[in-house]
Amino acid sequence: MATSFDWARTRYTVEAAAGHFDPIGLLAETTDLALRPAAEPAVEPDRPSIAATLARALDDPGATADAPALRLVGPYFKTFEDAKGGARKLGPDDLALMLRLIADPRVTRFHGLWGPIHALGSEAGVLRAPMVARVLGAAIPDGRWAAEDLGRDLGAMPAGTYAVLSPGEEQLLADPVRRRWAPRLIERQTERGAAAAPGLVRIIAQSYEELKRRRADRQDRSSDGVIDALAARKALCLIGPAASSVLADFEAVLASGTIPAYSLEDWVWSFTLARLGKPVADLAKPEHSRLTRDEFVSRTEFALRHFNPNRCG
Repeated sequence: MATSFDWARTRYTVEAAAGHFDPIGLLAETTDLALRPAAEPAVEPDRPSIAATLARALDDPGATADAPALRLVGPYFKTFEDAKGGARKLGPDDLALMLRLIADPRVTRFHGLWGPIHALGSEAGVLRAPMVARVLGAAIPDGRWAAEDLGRDLGAMPAGTYAVLSPGEEQLLADPVRRRWAPRLIERQTERGAAAAPGLVRIIAQSYEELKRRRADRQDRSSDGVIDALAARKALCLIGPAASSVLADFEAVLASGTIPAYSLEDWVWSFTLARLGKPVADLAKPEHSRLTRDEFVSRTEFALRHFNPNRCG
């Protein structure tokens, strides 16, 4: 039996020995193809080299936001995570660089910033004010992406960070646009307990009033919608009985007509009312709920007795 190969216009034939065919030998005899050793695996740059590259980019007044070196921000943050997802400590120059990155408007993405925050541990609060300031100073809408990254990672701060609000955080929570970029900060108002409750109800009311206005003006093209209101509702639900003093105000917002009826079909609104102290027997069952009245009451009472934070949204 003969095995044939047709390459280009030349026909090569080799007799296959019984049970044996040597393709490597054939290729060596009839072509200039050769097996070469695999290239050595690329060595990933370490944190000091990435940090040095970033520092040079920040020092360069001619560097723009799309400078290749600034694409290393994410990989730099990644170096603060170990193989098991734990945190590695910051070096002596890392914190200074971190503050520069947060403040520089040419840095437009901060994905992975939770890595350095976790690595800083109880000292992470040093990043709190610069992060809030960057979100507050973000242009609308162009600064949104950086602000959303930073706003999300405000939620990665150590427990107890927001027991007392800073002036900048108060200003951010009062900003109807920019606070939508920091829903985790709103959720963390649980650390203030009852003191946060009136402001949370106000955020819910203002957010849905603004949504109603945008829809009336046909301007409702925002993908973040009422994310601030939902974060505030979650915080209220989590605070629960300690926030009972705002129950009447919260009920008034729900009855005002600013929140669309289809939104109020979500059981979490009912559960939040119950958490604030409204008797379950007095709760109105959502009109389109598939539960019977008895099932609705039973489910809500069970959720109150066996509280699970995940039920707050």
